[in-house]
Amino acid sequence: MKTRMILPGTLLILLLFAIVVPAGAQAPSTTAGVSALVDQCTKLDADKAALMEQKNRLLAEQGNLQQEDSDLKAAVKKLKDMKVEFKMDADALQQDISQYNTECGGPHPRSVYESLRPKCEPWGARIDAKNADLTKRASDLTTAQENNDSRQAKLTKDTLSLTDKIKDNDAKTSDLSAKLRELQSKAIAAALKDPRMRDKASKACKNQADQETLHCCNSVVWDGTDPQLCRLPLMYEVFKTGGVFGTPVVVPTK
Repeated sequence: MKTRMILPGTLLILLLFAIVVPAGAQAPSTTAGVSALVDQCTKLDADKAALMEQKNRLLAEQGNLQQEDSDLKAAVKKLKDMKVEFKMDADALQQDISQYNTECGGPHPRSVYESLRPKCEPWGARIDAKNADLTKRASDLTTAQENNDSRQAKLTKDTLSLTDKIKDNDAKTSDLSAKLRELQSKAIAAALKDPRMRDKASKACKNQADQETLHCCNSVVWDGTDPQLCRLPLMYEVFKTGGVFGTPVVVPTK
């Protein structure tokens, strides 16, 4: 069987068709890979923002609990002062009763009773009124103490619960931030492997007015510096805003 001959000119044309890629075209796999990483970063960014909103609500709740603690401490001090005043009045009444019993108590002949009556009857009435007042105050103090105890128990429970929520939020935020940094770093590294994306990244760097950011940006693009060592979140935003990962992001002017 004869082998078919391919003329040199034909071979050259075939080779050209095999290797020529349209100018400026990006490898689909690279573009898709970067886009997927950026999508993941966007989702994690949204999740992180939700956690930050939750943290703000928790901090507001913490402020309310701190105010309740301050109010409760004031109520406890007020009740303590009221108890001191109550004891002083109770002691004074007890002395008054003892004095009354000494001067007005016991059986007396009618003549003596009649002579004591103008003094002892008003005195006894005053003692009864003071005793009734102290009885009501004692009940009010008991109610206030029970209320303070209830408030303290609820405050302790709410504070422990809030502390657990804040710890959980912090742990989730820390874990999510670590994952976000990792994905941002991968997205930057993947983008810089593509010449066209690298060119956009270089232009994005040139637009930075801050010299430290400019130097850091160029070192990532041209020196292969690990973005995690060079203000990663800022670098990611610089490239994202500069359209390195796709359509440029319009940043409103202040």
